[in-house]
Amino acid sequence: MLWGIIAGMFDADGVGKSDQRDRDISRMGDRVGQSFMVIGGLGVLVLSAFEADTFWIANSMFFGFALSAIVGGIASVIAYRRGLV
Repeated sequence: MLWGIIAGMFDADGVGKSDQRDRDISRMGDRVGQSFMVIGGLGVLVLSAFEADTFWIANSMFFGFALSAIVGGIASVIAYRRGLV
């Protein structure tokens, strides 16, 4: 983190700039994350249809949101490391 601050002080023009590859990777990571959110939402619907306890419905919803953020972030990191194919 300290290295990023120091590098930003010396090259202020390059901070925050993104190119087409950054936007594509961000979009891909969002799509992957949203797919897991849809899966979590379907799980919530199934639990609601079976009239599960509210505790389990809320926890499955939270798990879907958390899994969405984690998997989307991991997909973005992998895309940065290996590239988009």
